[in-house]
Amino acid sequence: MRTLIYGDRLRQARVLRKIKSTDLATKAGTTGSTLTRWEQSDTVTIESHTLDDVGEALGFPVTFFQQPASPPVDERDLRFRAPKSTLKREKEHLIQFARMAEEVLRWVDEKQQLPPVTLPRLTPDHDVVDATRQTRVALGVAADKPIPLLTLAVERTGVPVIRRPTRADADPATNIEKHLGYTAWAGEFWQRPIIITRGVPSWERTRWTIAHEVGHTVLHRSAVVAERECAEAAANSFANELLAPIDAVRPELPKMITLLSLTDAKARWGLSIGALIKHLHASRVIDERRKDTLQAQLYTRQNPETGTTFGKYEPGWNDRAPELPGMLRYWLERTVRTSQPNAVAAMMRTWPADLLGQLLDEQTLPGQPTPKRQGPASPADPRVVSFQARRNARMQLRSESREA
Repeated sequence: MRTLIYGDRLRQARVLRKIKSTDLATKAGTTGSTLTRWEQSDTVTIESHTLDDVGEALGFPVTFFQQPASPPVDERDLRFRAPKSTLKREKEHLIQFARMAEEVLRWVDEKQQLPPVTLPRLTPDHDVVDATRQTRVALGVAADKPIPLLTLAVERTGVPVIRRPTRADADPATNIEKHLGYTAWAGEFWQRPIIITRGVPSWERTRWTIAHEVGHTVLHRSAVVAERECAEAAANSFANELLAPIDAVRPELPKMITLLSLTDAKARWGLSIGALIKHLHASRVIDERRKDTLQAQLYTRQNPETGTTFGKYEPGWNDRAPELPGMLRYWLERTVRTSQPNAVAAMMRTWPADLLGQLLDEQTLPGQPTPKRQGPASPADPRVVSFQARRNARMQLRSESREA
């Protein structure tokens, strides 16, 4: 007996499983060239027992391959925060992951319409400061106040955030991830942005990455944008200004800006010291020489609390937990009364539970606690935070600030 499948589905499943086409062909009892031909076909008819072998090898229900996929995503439609050296296979994996997220969100939206997106849509050449002001209005945040929970505020504008977990047992040979975040679009007319981030343990990097992707969402909706470097630079400036509006930060700083004063600014505004230094320099609050001095102190001085430089673990690195999203889990609970991956997989009959878990495992619901960030243990006792070490670190910062 033969059955019809969609070639795009076959490639999508294989890429998400990070399986080579030759290896899958062997498990399916066919050749690599035949498998490639199947993947490149709109539809193809294969033996039912072969489809069973493919489904078992990939860990997908056979119904997945028998249903048409969501529209393909062009790499140009994504906004990656990743180095140029990012491997092609990683980008392809992220593209297919975005398509999975889009399909699950569309499934939820068909059952109960999701809230509209209220973030502004501006042109790439729009003034960044004004763009962040308009964005803060959409987020419901005052122009001169810190944003305590950026992820929650962003999701309330109708933009879901997906935090991809980083498996501790992942094979480093096949799970080399260089990206920190990217933006895709979902919906019949690609009207809903989706922000996808890698699950890094740094609360500073998590907030900044989300702010950066919001910048792309607001400024770079069209696939036709300026050069990649220009778009990334604009999103960087947007992220810094969104988190720490310079007109509000400047009056709070002393005349002589030091790492100690920036530590206090970081605690208030939720922006890393490294990003603050760049932000103050770009805004002409500090000159080139002061910027170089502060960066040299940050990236060369040892933090006695961690045994690393302040550049790797800044003061306040463990004062907060990384923000977790919750929009997808919330709307699943509201729509189908469950957000457990096994139950959702049984209802959808397309996506396997473990891949749905990658969408949901780092989602939280209102009132659920967020785990604190884990990092290097205190040299004195791995169970106890060394307050003396922290005090010594602050004293060192004061000493260096006086020397500067």
